[in-house]
Amino acid sequence: MASSASAADIKTAFRRKAMEYHPDRCKLPNATTLFQLVNHAFSVLGDPESRARYDTSTVETSDTASPSASRRAAPDPIRCSVCNKVSAQPRYVIFYRVYSFIVMTRREAIQGIYCSTCAEKECLKATAFTWALAWWGFPWGPIYGLQAIFTNLTGGKRPADINARVPAHQAWYFAAAGQMDVARAVAEQALALALKVSPGKDDETARLRAQLDAFIASFPSASRTPQLKDTWALGRRPFFVQTGILTAVVAAVAFFALRPDSPSFRTTPDYSYLQNSPSKSHQPYTPTPPPDSQSPANAVDFSNQSTPASSSTTILSLQQALAKKPSTPPKPPYVRPVLAPNGRSWPITEGYIKGVPQKYTNGYSEITIDNGQNEGDVFVKVVSIPQGAKAFPIRQFFVPAHGSFVVKKIRAGTYDVRYQDLDTGAKSGSPSFELTETSVPGGIEYTHYELTLYTVANGNMKMRPLADDEF
Repeated sequence: MASSASAADIKTAFRRKAMEYHPDRCKLPNATTLFQLVNHAFSVLGDPESRARYDTSTVETSDTASPSASRRAAPDPIRCSVCNKVSAQPRYVIFYRVYSFIVMTRREAIQGIYCSTCAEKECLKATAFTWALAWWGFPWGPIYGLQAIFTNLTGGKRPADINARVPAHQAWYFAAAGQMDVARAVAEQALALALKVSPGKDDETARLRAQLDAFIASFPSASRTPQLKDTWALGRRPFFVQTGILTAVVAAVAFFALRPDSPSFRTTPDYSYLQNSPSKSHQPYTPTPPPDSQSPANAVDFSNQSTPASSSTTILSLQQALAKKPSTPPKPPYVRPVLAPNGRSWPITEGYIKGVPQKYTNGYSEITIDNGQNEGDVFVKVVSIPQGAKAFPIRQFFVPAHGSFVVKKIRAGTYDVRYQDLDTGAKSGSPSFELTETSVPGGIEYTHYELTLYTVANGNMKMRPLADDEF
């Protein structure tokens, strides 16, 4: 797998290899070991931080102790993942993009070793993608979208320990190529990055610092240390472009929310209609207390009570009461379940969940579940809806992304289909439908029902979201 592979490429390759080496299908004696290795590889490459370390695991820094040693063993330079050019200041960067489809939100990492020019382009593309598609899933679309925008705004994630080794290797290359001034300047930048990292348990960072100190000290003394312009400084074009877009969006929201003619702008009622106008005169209303309720000495004087003031006080009290209302804590992020309901790992291919009983198997009808256009695996239940009784599942099975499954030998009755996207946790259900069987000359006519899942724009049935207790 190339270091420039996308998250979708990695997921596709994982599914292909997992299907090839799954113990239920592969006949090799070491199939279980191979399947475990595939899962371990996906756990490493599927996490942006661990993948960053894997992508740079071949970066060498051991010979940076001496420019003369570097000349004897010239290393290959580190190249940009996009343009394949050699630059003096490559960096490993992780950008994020987010897209949502109503009940599904996905966050993808765009990562690799970039020159500063290609990093600018990747950053702007990821942010533009997020601005366009992140907001349509609730609630995680806006949350993940804002996180991605602010991460990209500050130049993406650039792990300091990894980005200390990358320029250290590049300094070794330039020294071997005879460009001593560039080598020394790049080594100075690598040392500055290494100083930002606390030494790990294996003292790798401490060893790198010692190597860089020795490497820089081995150069002849000069009156002026060569300096490279930092092409990764925060105040560069992507920062200003993204800041401008974010400012424009915030200003637009503030303008429409707080303009004087907006209903949300007023915090007290508008009593301008009580003022006198040329066409009609209005007199303020002054309530008069009943004459026999209180004596003149103890009577309450209502003439100084102001309707706007009392209304403002009431509204302020309501606002204070609402402000004291405790807020509901956000729901924790969904984590894909590791095990199926039978306590074993999810299957790789479509099929029933082993060990879960199959019911109503004495019929002829069939249901086809089409998951061909979806990116996520689904866990599906066919649920019987008997009249006057509680619904219950009769079949439970797994359908991978871009797959389909046919449920056979179902007896006549009323059913619906309920399923969970295992990647996002979203649960959905179909309206109820009838399966019928009719005896005809020469055999039985039965129903073959086809159901296309929800992300297809022109699917044959409208799905509805389900609560956990409905699934």
